Amino acid sequence: MLDDVYADDAMIHDSLVQQHFDLLLRPGNRKAFIDRASVSENRPPVDIIGRISTPTLILWGAEDTRISPEFAYEFHRRIRGSLLRIYQNTGHWPQEEDPVRTLKDVGVSEGKF
Repeated sequence: MLDDVYADDAMIHDSLVQQHFDLLLRPGNRKAFIDRASVSENRPPVDIIGRISTPTLILWGAEDTRISPEFAYEFHRRIRGSLLRIYQNTGHWPQEEDPVRTLKDVGVSEGKF
């Protein structure tokens, strides 16, 4: 699974695999994962995105193979006043692959979270 969501396979190490394995063992997480994995079409609900009226920051990995970056641009187009950050060399989880940049973009200084 991590190979699919990380753009840089070199970032996947034993402790990361163990961390995600442990998360799957938490109550309810295994069923949620199975339910989500059983969805045949991985398409975000673009048709309702335009209803969002709160300030929105969209963070997306340029190499996301789970949900195409084309949806990031569509969300940005449909959510009035949104900000879009596309991270190069990053997959589906930019917050894990590039936590320093994502924290900076959400306004949290490194070391103060």
